[in-house]
Amino acid sequence: MTFRAYSADYLPWAQAHKRGWKSDRTIISAVLPVLGERRLDEITTADVERFRDSLVPRRSRATANRYRDGLSGMFRRAIRLGLLDVNPVKGVPKFREGKGRVLYF
Repeated sequence: MTFRAYSADYLPWAQAHKRGWKSDRTIISAVLPVLGERRLDEITTADVERFRDSLVPRRSRATANRYRDGLSGMFRRAIRLGLLDVNPVKGVPKFREGKGRVLYF
């Protein structure tokens, strides 16, 4: 099963079971151009790390970390469903973030 096909199955499930499903939709729309045609079992930790690193020029590190976490949740569900054996996000570390919050007025 390709990532595109899995995400088409995942979004209705997320909408029915998660409050933050709109965030999942945003994450999937960013990942599809990069990993959409890849089979789930072909996606490697290196692919996920390259995707995370590609976000940094146009997004903050905190956002890249949230996208990484969202992908990890998607792959955990794929493991529960028996579509994958391992989570490729598992070996991708999070970016370090600054202390405190940044507020914009």
